[in-house]
Amino acid sequence: MSRAARIDERPRPVIFSDATLREGDQMPGSLLDAEGKVELARALRDLGVASVDAGFPANSERELAAMQRVADEVDGIIISGLARARESDIDAVALALAALPPERRAVTVFLGSSPVHRRDKLDMDVDQLEAAVRASVTHAVATIGTCAFSPEDATRTEPEVLVRLYRAALESGARVLGYTDTVGIATPEDVRERLGYLFDELPGLAEALFAVHFHDDLGLAVANTVAGIDAGADIAQVALNGVGERAGNASLEETAMCLDVHVNRYQRPVTLDLPRLYDTCRLGAAHTGPPTHLHKALVGENIYRTEAGVHQDGILKNPATYLPWEPDKVGGPPLALVLGPSSGRAAFERELHERGISLPEEQFGDFVRGMKNAHRDQWRDVEVLIASKLREVNRD
Repeated sequence: MSRAARIDERPRPVIFSDATLREGDQMPGSLLDAEGKVELARALRDLGVASVDAGFPANSERELAAMQRVADEVDGIIISGLARARESDIDAVALALAALPPERRAVTVFLGSSPVHRRDKLDMDVDQLEAAVRASVTHAVATIGTCAFSPEDATRTEPEVLVRLYRAALESGARVLGYTDTVGIATPEDVRERLGYLFDELPGLAEALFAVHFHDDLGLAVANTVAGIDAGADIAQVALNGVGERAGNASLEETAMCLDVHVNRYQRPVTLDLPRLYDTCRLGAAHTGPPTHLHKALVGENIYRTEAGVHQDGILKNPATYLPWEPDKVGGPPLALVLGPSSGRAAFERELHERGISLPEEQFGDFVRGMKNAHRDQWRDVEVLIASKLREVNRD
């Protein structure tokens, strides 16, 4: 079966591979330690993620030991390590994952491929890169088993060079090919065009898996990941809360929900246990930092809170009027209608009703006006403000 024929086999569930354990660890200011990696790996397994990138063990003894703990203490999920195209790096991954059976261990071999990497970092030409790919992938397959090859800075690499390196990796036994936007500059249009070219030029991909890995420097990592999946990629490489280098990686939760909400458009089902998303993301933030921003998509506190009167009125009548999904879809907290200067009559009426207070229409109107026109400072203590405004309307 050709790659194109397999792409047309819809629906094909998306495979999620999570990089939080590595990207979250190497992120400046990270709080992640070995115990956190173990706890997060278990949570990601329970969420339904297929594999975790547990670290870069050649970096330090600390990181190698942390990966060993994950391998020793977490079952039911594929655990992968990162390695440069060097035997010593691959051997470090093999050591870190030695406790695992072959079907549960993997290595991702990476090598800079763009002109700037070849010239200024590696001082290698394309012939040398191809030779390094063949040697390292062959060693990885023999030593570990499952090998993925990812050309670093793929989005800035000439398409014909990518084809050459991917072909070398496939011929050497790689089972997964990765497309990496290392500096986060791609657009969805670029992704669809480039992947279409690669799939046409690489018939050997029919028997392999293709993964996409995007960074968020232009704020397009999720859009690019969805575009890659729509173009036929099998694996979304993502991270909880979008943690990672610089602006971070494509967010697992945002990618999953985008594909789920628009499943009729993309025809790529998400098999994650979606009601676990909220708690898993919160756990991720607790281990990696920084604290979850109020407006963070899906898991920010304000996503399930509203103060605007028009929104509150609609939500009280039918939550679907102003919500793309109900909170329990992702395991979020109950919807909260927050009282504030922007609130409307419906929210104030609901608040008084819950307090067992009923006011005549004229007094209720005065109460609402008093609340809405209160100075912002007065809203710092809502209980005191409500009591004050009730006294005013009762006195009048």
